[in-house]
Formats: sequence, structure tokens, C-alpha cells
Amino acid sequence: MVVIVIIGIIGTAIVPLFRTGQHEPKEFAGQLNEFMLAVWQEALTDKHIYRVNFYLEKNRIKVFYKQEITAEEKDGFIPVTQVPWKPELAIPSSYEIINFYIENKDEMAASTERGELWFYITPAGLAQPVIINIIDRGQADDEERIAQQFSLVLNPFSVQFEYYDTFQRP
Repeated sequence: MVVIVIIGIIGTAIVPLFRTGQHEPKEFAGQLNEFMLAVWQEALTDKHIYRVNFYLEKNRIKVFYKQEITAEEKDGFIPVTQVPWKPELAIPSSYEIINFYIENKDEMAASTERGELWFYITPAGLAQPVIINIIDRGQADDEERIAQQFSLVLNPFSVQFEYYDTFQRP
């Protein structure tokens, strides 16, 4: 009985090592939440508007900020560089974003280019409501398995994503 328990413990520690190349959606959600927490803290600390950009073709998330709000400037966002955290996060290449709702509007359907999407975090620490529906194509290694779908919903007050096993709608 003791031998079986020891084998079970060793198995649970070793099996994840064999899944190289695969990304667990919950792990990605955790990384994204750590990233969002850092952006949220910066917005509260330096009182700037932050923009979180999703570069879909490059599978990257990058952060920008705006020092001053002026009516004359169309954009005026500057890349975040000098922070103690990495202002860029990789999106696993097997992930395909299907819907990207910002304030109840699907920006994927509205955009013809689908290359870059973003949302804002205010100096008060509030974010735009965001829902991201994703398919993990990496989970469908063979014909018998289907791609895994999941959703990440951003709470605008805590600026943290909640993970769901099914697609969400506004």
C-alpha cells in the first residue's frame, strides 16, 4: 500500500514534465493575472492611463502608458520599459482568440485586420470590461481529440481575469 502511494506521488510530480510544448489554460490565466496585477499597480502608483495591447499575429501582450491626457494627441502612448517586471507576455502559439469583447462589443468581428486589440486601465485602477474566448488548438494533437475552448473574463474592479471552461458572452 505504501509503495503504491509513493509511486502515485512520484507520478504526479513527473507526468507534467512530459507535457512540454503544451500549455494549460489555467496556467496561462495565472500568468496573465500576475501580469495584470503589475500593470494595475503601476497605474495606481504613477497615475497614468495604461493600455494593454494584444498582438494576435505575434502572440504577444505588451503594455503602454500615457503621461498626459491632451485633446490634441490622437494616441500618445509610450511603451513601458523601465519597470521591475517584464512589460510583455507571450500568448501560447496554439491559442486562437475567437472573440475579444470590450465593453460588450466583439472587437474581433468589428475589426477587419484582427492584428492588434487593446483595452485600458485608468489611474483609478479600473479597467474596461473584457471577455476573451480562446481555442487551444494544441490540445487537439490527433483526430480523436477536440480542441479545448475556454474563456477569460476581466473583472473591471480587481483587474483580474476569471477562467471559464466554456465561451462567455456579454
